[in-house]
Amino acid sequence: MEMIESLSLRGLPGRIAGFLLHAREEHRDGRRLVALGISQRELAKIVGATPEAVSRVLGRLSRQGVVRSTGREVEILDREGLAAVAGRGGDAAG
Repeated sequence: MEMIESLSLRGLPGRIAGFLLHAREEHRDGRRLVALGISQRELAKIVGATPEAVSRVLGRLSRQGVVRSTGREVEILDREGLAAVAGRGGDAAG
């Protein structure tokens, strides 16, 4: 519930970034992965957007080098950059 409340106050990139930061898992090899376990359609419902908008934001974050998205798995490449997008410090990218 706390995650949903905090996500509701952000723009779409911030909501997606916040969700990814909240859901991430550290792996032994040092990668930070988010195994979504849900479709982009379901993620869109959680963050209050269309699946197409979620896809565009993930694509933009990928081009910026912040994440790498492959199917239902997202690797966080730049945690600080993702936190900035989420509005947890620095300039929020939008």
